[in-house]
Amino acid sequence: LVEMVIAMALTAILMAAVMVTFSSVSGIIRDMKGDVNLNVTTDTVTQFIFDRMATSTNFSITSDNLAADGTIDPTKSKDSINNLLAERKEPAIEDLYGLVVVDGKLYDLGVIDDYDDYVDKIGNLKKYRLFNDAFYGEANFRYTFSVEAPSGSSSSDKWYRIGVIPFDDNGEAIISGRTEMFKLINLQYSKFTPHVDDVFYTTIGGETQTTPVASGIVILYRIKDYTKVTSAPSLTPTPAAP
Repeated sequence: LVEMVIAMALTAILMAAVMVTFSSVSGIIRDMKGDVNLNVTTDTVTQFIFDRMATSTNFSITSDNLAADGTIDPTKSKDSINNLLAERKEPAIEDLYGLVVVDGKLYDLGVIDDYDDYVDKIGNLKKYRLFNDAFYGEANFRYTFSVEAPSGSSSSDKWYRIGVIPFDDNGEAIISGRTEMFKLINLQYSKFTPHVDDVFYTTIGGETQTTPVASGIVILYRIKDYTKVTSAPSLTPTPAAP
């Protein structure tokens, strides 16, 4: 009987040790899974924005677009929309697009024909949401913006940086030793400021700005669609008038 009691006690001790080890390993795996999910989310969001803006000819970014009821106030982007549309050199092949961020969630408005079209899409914003709540998880995503110039560079050689950072419910940035959570998009500044007007339609510049989660960010950008070109340009110079 004593031997049985001793054997049972040793077995219980071993089982407890195994359970503690298994619990620790499970916690590590669970944390790593959370890190991977967050990493995928931040990578996907930043890559989506970059893919849309990488070939832009000009853009506008504003961060304070929320009305009192928490919806996007379209009037705050009216001037930018009208200016970006009016200054196009080739309107037939250059379209204006829009991205919106509300409560950290991303919406893609697609092509914006005019200000009235923008107002209509803002009024039906749910139709343009890109990812569901499960994709974002429990993190609260904030966006950062800054304009930076490399050391020794000219005034036109600047980079516009867009970052996406996940925060917890306490407002603390979620940073892991295994993954880099601050994803950056580097867009060459001069690429988006054509010499025709040298206008950069954005209220965000200078030092790095991190927007709160409860913010309304509007990104407007122009892209030339060369599939709309109906004829090739002539390679023969036009003879000078006599």
